[in-house]
Formats: sequence, structure tokens, C-alpha cells
Amino acid sequence: MNLGDVVVSKKTGYPASGTVAGMVVAPMYMAGRDQSYFSTWNELYPDWTEKPIVYVVFEEARRTVTFEEFIHYMPESMKNLDPKTLYETHIPTARIMAYPVDDLELL
Repeated sequence: MNLGDVVVSKKTGYPASGTVAGMVVAPMYMAGRDQSYFSTWNELYPDWTEKPIVYVVFEEARRTVTFEEFIHYMPESMKNLDPKTLYETHIPTARIMAYPVDDLELL
């Protein structure tokens, strides 16, 4: 995978093509982040921490996770709250997103 390649995520986020804008080693990406942030990646790609993290730029801003991903990994303490409202108020939109390299497919 190279800068400028057009890719699509296979299992996480919304399906759409984007352009590879950068890469970083996983430990650097993980630094200072709460480990619960990576629950989806840990489940889908157990060895993701040993591979590159790829930054992808999309034409339009989009939520960083799908509603289904949000519901699946929602903490038990939040299950009694309205999930749609939580999703709309707690999940940001962005044009640049990070993915484990194994989640991307070249187009």
C-alpha cells in the first residue's frame, strides 16, 4: 500500500473509497489513547498492533463508526439511554480516518 492509493475498508466504518494519505506504526498511533477505543480492531484484527495504521482521506465528512458498530460496542452503563441520540451527539464526523492496514483493500 502506498500514498495516493485508493482503498475501501472491508469490515469497519462506512463502505466508501478514499485515498491513502499517510501511515504510522501502531504503537505511535496507540500512544495516549484509552485502550477501549480499539475494541473493534482488537476483535477483528488481533495482530493489528504489529502492523501499520493507515490514514485515509474521504471526499465528504462521515461518522467515524457505523451505528451498528456503536451499538455493538456500547458500554453496558449506556445501554439504558437512547442509542440514536448518543450516536448523533458522541460520534464525530471527519474526512480523515485511521484504519488497521488489514481492514483496507486496494481498488
